[in-house]
Amino acid sequence: MPGAGQVSRRRRRRIVPAAVLCGVVAVGTLALVAATDVRASTAGGAAAAFTPRDGTAGWSQMPGGVAQHEHRRAPGLSALFALPETAYEIAVGGYPADAVSVPHWGVYSGPEAGRAGGIPRELFSVGGDGIRQIAAIGFPTDSVFVPGLLVLPADVERGAEWSSEGDSVWAGLGADGMPFSALYAYSADSTAREPEDPALAPYAEDGCLETASTLTLTPDEGDDLIYRQTSLWCPGEGVVASTGAVDGFEPVTISHAEEPHVAIQLGGRVPSWQHPEHWDAAPVAARLADSVWGDTAFTTTPALNPVMVGSRLAVADANSADLNLFEEDAQGLFVARMLGPGGDVTAMGSQGEVLIVATSRRDLIAYTARGDRVWTRSTPDLVVTAPLAGGANCFVVAGLDGSVRLVDAATGEDRWVADVSADGLETLAVSGSLAVAGDRVGSLAAVDLTDGSVVWTGADDWKADALAADAESIFVARDDGIERLDPVTGATLWKTGVGTGLDDLAIVGDLVVAQTWEDLVAMSAEDGGIRWRAPRATAMTSDGTSLVAAGGSSIRLIGSDGTDAATWPVPAESLGSYRYLTAATNAVWMLDGKAGIVKVGR
Repeated sequence: MPGAGQVSRRRRRRIVPAAVLCGVVAVGTLALVAATDVRASTAGGAAAAFTPRDGTAGWSQMPGGVAQHEHRRAPGLSALFALPETAYEIAVGGYPADAVSVPHWGVYSGPEAGRAGGIPRELFSVGGDGIRQIAAIGFPTDSVFVPGLLVLPADVERGAEWSSEGDSVWAGLGADGMPFSALYAYSADSTAREPEDPALAPYAEDGCLETASTLTLTPDEGDDLIYRQTSLWCPGEGVVASTGAVDGFEPVTISHAEEPHVAIQLGGRVPSWQHPEHWDAAPVAARLADSVWGDTAFTTTPALNPVMVGSRLAVADANSADLNLFEEDAQGLFVARMLGPGGDVTAMGSQGEVLIVATSRRDLIAYTARGDRVWTRSTPDLVVTAPLAGGANCFVVAGLDGSVRLVDAATGEDRWVADVSADGLETLAVSGSLAVAGDRVGSLAAVDLTDGSVVWTGADDWKADALAADAESIFVARDDGIERLDPVTGATLWKTGVGTGLDDLAIVGDLVVAQTWEDLVAMSAEDGGIRWRAPRATAMTSDGTSLVAAGGSSIRLIGSDGTDAATWPVPAESLGSYRYLTAATNAVWMLDGKAGIVKVGR
């Protein structure tokens, strides 16, 4: 029985001539790729052994160039939210009511794999009957299958035969640049065998098998379209090579490619804000923009504070675990790239055009602002504090294994590793040529960035809840007070109590500002004297000269005397939720736990 969103055979109609589809159908159905890091899943029977593990990346030679692909594993129908709304509504109708928890495998691809105005991604279900292709979106020709097209049965083995049928929607951009779509009944017959196709043989390894499939698309009127495809599946890698064509057209071959060298561009800090007292504020809509399917409203709930990488806003989504790169245009924010680092993002930091992401899989991944994966490496334990710029072409990383390491931004290799704690590092700051890290039980350690030597250590009964530093000072928030430390010796230069717990610190001109549980407190960086107190905020950010804070029903620009130099209202829908503030060039972005986005700036 078709579901509510399923394409009914009785209602199926031809929307465009079949000839429009023939020239471009091949690429969209060949977008499976190899992965370089493998670990088989347990869902989907024997077929699951051929799926890549969550977070792995691979590259393939596409007609548009070498394209990167990242693999995501997600439970339940929430995986379909990565599709445009219309494609989602079509696809979800192919699921029975008891399929809400079926695992999914997604493939997010780079722009070389796609068409203009689309983000290339594929979605597969990994269920009891095997692996089904649900949709391929953002390619020269997109497709949605209802129910999903069975590409590998759960009991697949050499000699196996299987078939699949249902309805399908095909869409893309025609030669005139206008979108087209068509509805077809589909039927597919497939076999699995030892690798034998000479075009795929160079990529075959032990354990790989080859599938030969014939997909027939039947319109209500006119001739069938016959598409024939041969694919090489390898354990833990997906499809490493494929060749196929619509009858009457030249075949298209897509194959595994070696990881290309990706150049990186590091840069400095966010430029100073210009006259923030004249800024405006407005809610901003986020969307999935697609030249074929139209725009879809896109909601995102940040898992941790977003960061700017180049001109893009990087947001780790708490619900999908995807990492989305947003770009601004006249209509608001649109998703410029979907990334699948794997697991949950536990920390991220940026420097210029490079983004460093730590995940719950204990991976550290570098991306460019474009979204290209530069490298992936493992860490001994989780990293929960943001990686920071640490000298020329390097990032400083502190982990729960108790180590501080200087990581080469271009290669991911360690320049040095300093083991400074047995109790896990949760805070990190950089002061001149020193990295200062705090652990869970109150110890601090300063490490020389040039060689990794430990310069000094110190202990306290209370752990550091937050650190802030500049070239002359290190500020530590502990329990209900702030300390200023000498970077050279670690000696306490002053200590000021603020009377309550602390969440964050910011250096603003000659002040250090503490975000406490009750208010904002500004102290003289020189002597610790309290200069002013301001109403409570739940988030704050600074460019080093000005301070912007969010609390209650407003976002505030706080002057040097603690009074509000400007205020902007927070939408009523955002009240009562947590908030993050991210500093950008001449702007601040506020994202909250209810998927609200506000831009304050120009």
